[in-house]
Amino acid sequence: GAAAAADAAERRDNPDTAQAAPVSDENGEKINDDEDKVDEKKVESLLDQASALQRELTEEERQEQQRKEEEARILKEASKVQTNALQAASELAHGVEYKKPLPSTWTCPRYILDQGQAAWEKIRKEWHTEVEGVDIPPPCKRFVDMKFPPPVLKVLSRKNIKKP
Repeated sequence: GAAAAADAAERRDNPDTAQAAPVSDENGEKINDDEDKVDEKKVESLLDQASALQRELTEEERQEQQRKEEEARILKEASKVQTNALQAASELAHGVEYKKPLPSTWTCPRYILDQGQAAWEKIRKEWHTEVEGVDIPPPCKRFVDMKFPPPVLKVLSRKNIKKP
């Protein structure tokens, strides 16, 4: 008696062994709600799904996936660097934004200007250079063409930096 009642109560309270009471519709017919139940043994966590996917991938596919992830990470970092590469850390920290360009007396050498827009685009394409904005100067292939002062040219040469 008492042991059987305790066992039945334990089965009822335990979610793994509990039996749902039958449900009837308004006509007194039993409704089968087993279709609405989720078979918990078939439910997989996202970690399990990810590890199963990793096991299914070939070594080549795994390397390709890692390469794409690394490429995306590098591009994200590069885009962040490009937006503020010419600002000092203190300017970035204080949120300094420049609205007008700094005045300059620099002029491009005449022979580079004479090459024309088509030649400049070809150089930019060869050197994988992206530009945007207004009044973009033509690309220079040598530091001498940029009219840097001699001490700057010497430092670049000493550091074996040959091309802009």
